Amino acid sequence: MNRILITLLVSVSCLSLHAQSVNFYYDQGVTNLTSNKLTEAVRDFNYVIKNYPDYYEAYHMRGVVYLKQKEYDAALADFQKAIDINGAFIPVYETRAKFFEENEKLDEAIKDYSRLIDLKPDRVKNYENRGMAFLNNQKYDEAILDFTKAIELNPRAVSNLYHRGFTFVKLKKYELAISDLSACLKAQSRNADAYYQRGIAYFYTQQYALSKEDLDLAVQYNIKPEDLYEFRAKVNLETGSFNEAIEDYTRLLTEYKRKEPILWLNRGKAYKSIKEYDLAIKDFSKTIARERDNFTAFYERGECYGYLKKDVAAQRDFTSALRLNEDCHQAYYKRAVYYFDRRDFELAVKDFSKSLKLDVNSEAYYLRGASFFELGKKKDACKDLKKSSDLGNKEAEKDHYRLCYGMK
Repeated sequence: MNRILITLLVSVSCLSLHAQSVNFYYDQGVTNLTSNKLTEAVRDFNYVIKNYPDYYEAYHMRGVVYLKQKEYDAALADFQKAIDINGAFIPVYETRAKFFEENEKLDEAIKDYSRLIDLKPDRVKNYENRGMAFLNNQKYDEAILDFTKAIELNPRAVSNLYHRGFTFVKLKKYELAISDLSACLKAQSRNADAYYQRGIAYFYTQQYALSKEDLDLAVQYNIKPEDLYEFRAKVNLETGSFNEAIEDYTRLLTEYKRKEPILWLNRGKAYKSIKEYDLAIKDFSKTIARERDNFTAFYERGECYGYLKKDVAAQRDFTSALRLNEDCHQAYYKRAVYYFDRRDFELAVKDFSKSLKLDVNSEAYYLRGASFFELGKKKDACKDLKKSSDLGNKEAEKDHYRLCYGMK
């Protein structure tokens, strides 16, 4: 046989054996990675890369091993090397995008998902993944576009209806959210998350009964995030289901051991609404102990003290409330009534005047008129009684005629 031919055959044979050897080590590296033998896997992929520097799959897989070893810089360097060799290699973009997303590098994840969409424009998963990255990055309009495209490509994927509905809630486009979430629930009637989000949308469109119904169903179908109970408590408070609101706030404060002042404040409001004034005062006091500048807690506690005829305590709280908010006409009015009842008419007139400067109120005019009368200021009293009468106060009308015109 010709020597040249023999040499060629030997060279081809060696190359074939070399390729087989490289592939063997690559496959062995994948097996070791699967078996979590990470050191051995790195050794195998190193062999492949050393003998075949353009083996981009090996860079990708070695990068995966480095991720497992938490050697993130090395992993990212390998992923970039694989991309430099083959910019159309889809698996490396998928792996890197997932890594970026898990580590809250959402802008980088979005770039990789965008590249995947360039490579596979009809693949639904790419739009779903980029939509979620946009959503988590609070780029809600962009997320809507991706979820809409995903729905167009695969109308059966109910999860995209849920995620678009969820995003509409974030955008405060509640009617659109209700439409998507209702379509989702038509296909998945026990989807607790969808009931929760639709309950929020119903609440902000003032469909309180439907909101409460959805939030109850969310709990029934075993969703138990703390924020659901908190939102349901808010709905119960707004819709007058005060005992149920108390139950939810109590769960948050005891079972979940939450400490936010707003929870005691709102439970106090619920107790106040069912005339459990002592319990309300305790909750308002806990709020104040944690937030000394909480105007609402002082004002609400002052009202409760007033209902219990604890006038000194009520006056003290209204004064504290006014130090925090000088524009609260209700607090001026309540404190003025306290002064009026104690026959301190000078102070009553001052507070009624401040209240009326902020808010026209027939009762405030009536009581200020009565205060003026007690102070011997008949002209001022008659002016106030007339104003109160003009605002529809029948008692003021009678007193105006009786006191100012001598008519009984």
